[in-house]
This record gives sequence, structure tokens and C-alpha cells, in this order.
Amino acid sequence: MTRNAIWRAGTALAIVLTAQAAAADTIRFWTTEEQPERLAKQEAMAADFAAATGTEVEVIPVTESDLGTRATAAFAAGDLPDVIYHTLQYALPWAEAGILDTEAATEVIEELGTGTFAPGALAMAAYEGDTASVPVDGWTQMVVYRADKFAEAGLEPPTSYGNVLAAIEALHNFRKALALTEYELRPDLDGKSLHEAAQTYRQIEFAYRNGAKIINMSLG
Repeated sequence: MTRNAIWRAGTALAIVLTAQAAAADTIRFWTTEEQPERLAKQEAMAADFAAATGTEVEVIPVTESDLGTRATAAFAAGDLPDVIYHTLQYALPWAEAGILDTEAATEVIEELGTGTFAPGALAMAAYEGDTASVPVDGWTQMVVYRADKFAEAGLEPPTSYGNVLAAIEALHNFRKALALTEYELRPDLDGKSLHEAAQTYRQIEFAYRNGAKIINMSLG
């Protein structure tokens, strides 16, 4: 079985090809999607792949919080799996460390066609003229707003951070925000507080990515 065949096999299941991957009758695949239902789906995909190609796929669940440590240890021991499903945060550090086979990932992307991938996904995984990992999934952050309220206030649509700030200044309801803050800090109120806390996290993440600085209660 050729290395190219291994690369195609990896793409069918996950996003990254490790530097120690080699031709074999079995592909070792680490996945952080370890919930029983998701694991069962992946094992079914592996079985279908084996039936179609004759190459077995060993699906190995790895707890996401342990992924970095396990990958580093496996690399040092020369025992990396062939394919790892991982989040974007590992792509560039692992490429720099030599854990990932960036040439293999780039070849997969070119064989599938760069036009079949979202440009932003490829850009975020770009590494020294190659692509560190093969993108397979993701999610989009959205800003949902009341167009009628924006029009009433003479505001532009929130298509830029400046427009978002202008809308906050014009439409912000201090009393409602204060009540919401108390709601989030009181998880004993009811189950909705978890959802509200998640929304606050997303808002902080949006601000942080646009240059905001996180401060403590002493403004430090």
C-alpha cells in the first residue's frame, strides 16, 4: 500500500497526517470525539472504509484535554498514530515541532482540490507554503440583530467592529445588562444560566479578537 493511499485514507476520517505515518494494513486514528454515539459513528465509517479498501482503521478515543500531552509523548517515543483529529490550536505548533507531515496534508488538499475547502480554513492552517492539517469541519460565529431597531436608531448593519460598538452605545440597556450579569453569576436560579454564561463567553471572545483587553474588578 502506498503512502498516497494512506493519505487518502486519513482524509476520509480526520484532518491531520502525522510525521511518523507509514504504509501499513491498519491505520491508527486518534479522535477526541469520544462520546459513545459519536464513537460508534466513527467506527461504522472505519468499517465501511475497510470493506471498500481492505485497509483496517483502528479508532482510538483520546480525551481532548489529554491530546497535547499524549501527542508530544508519542512523538518522542516514535509512536504517533497515522491520523489525528484535532482542533486548530495544535496545527501550527505541531507543524513547527515536526509532529505533522505538512507535505502530506498539502498533497491531500491539492488532490481533493483547494476549491473544495473554505478559503479561511486553509488560511488559518497555512504553514511555510504548505497547509499544516486538512480541514474537515468547523462552526461559524454569527451576529444576529434587529434590522428594524438599527434602522430606527440610524445605525449601520453590524458588519464591522466599529459598527458593533456604535450599536452598543446607542442600544445598550444598562438595567437589563445588570440583571443578566446577576443571572449569570447565580447558576442556582435555573438551567438557563448556563446558556447565558456561554453567550457571555462568546461576547468576550468576539471583543478579545478585536483587540479588547480583559481586566479584573480593580481595573488591573
